[in-house]
Amino acid sequence: MRIRTIKPEFWRSEDIASLALADRLLFIGLWSYVDDNGVGRDDSRIIQADLFALEDPLSESSVSVQEGLDRLFSAGLIHRYSVSGKRFLHVTNWELHQKINRPTPGRYPLPTCDDAETHEPLTESSVSPQSILSAGTEEQRNRGTVNKHLSDAHASNEKEFTQFYSKYPKKEGKEAARRAFKAARKKASLGEIMDGLEKYLVAIEGRDRQFWKQPATWLNAGSWMDEYDTVQQSSSAYWRPVVRDG
Repeated sequence: MRIRTIKPEFWRSEDIASLALADRLLFIGLWSYVDDNGVGRDDSRIIQADLFALEDPLSESSVSVQEGLDRLFSAGLIHRYSVSGKRFLHVTNWELHQKINRPTPGRYPLPTCDDAETHEPLTESSVSPQSILSAGTEEQRNRGTVNKHLSDAHASNEKEFTQFYSKYPKKEGKEAARRAFKAARKKASLGEIMDGLEKYLVAIEGRDRQFWKQPATWLNAGSWMDEYDTVQQSSSAYWRPVVRDG
C-alpha cells in the first residue's frame, strides 16, 4: 500500500459524483493499491484484503468489491485486461490523478504492452469465447456459432451507440461513453434513452456548455428518466433536472 494524494477537484467531478459513495471509496482505495504506474492485480480477494482488511471476508463486502470494480470499469475509471492469462487493472488517466516523485518501476505490465488483451464488462448471462474454449469438446464445436452471436451483438450495440453519440452535444470521453451506453442498454431500450436525450437537448438549449454533462455521466446517472425544467433562463443561470412525483 502506498501514500497517495487527492486533488480538491476530485470532489466536484461529475463523473465521481455519479458514483455511489462506496464506489468512490473503492476508487480512492485503488490509488493506494496500485503500483506507481497505476497497475495492480485485478483480483477482488486481494483488493478486499488490502483495502478492507477488518471486514469479515464472508460478509457481503466481498461481493460489493467485485460489483464496485465492475461499476468503475463501466464508468471508464479503470481499465481491465489480461496478460499471459493473468488479470490486471489500470487506473484510467493515472498521470492526472497522481504526480509521483521518483516513481518505482511497476511490478505488472501496462495495458499498452503487446500481449495485453482488453476485457469487456460482463454480466452473469454473458458468454465469452474464453469460457467456451475451456468448457470441453461440445463447446468447442459450438464456438463458431457463439462467436458469431457475440460479433453480431457487438455490431448492433456499436450501431446504437453511434446513433446516441452523434446526437449527444458534448463529444468528450467517447470510450467511457461507449461502456456507459452498453451498461445503460441493459436497463432501458434505445428508444427510451433517445427520448430522454431529446428532452435533455431542449433543457440545455442556449445554456453555457460548462453545465452540459459528460455523455458517460449522463448515462451512468440514468438521466434519460429525468424530467427537465425547460423554462428559459439566462446562460449563466444554474439549472437542474426537475423530479416530479407520480
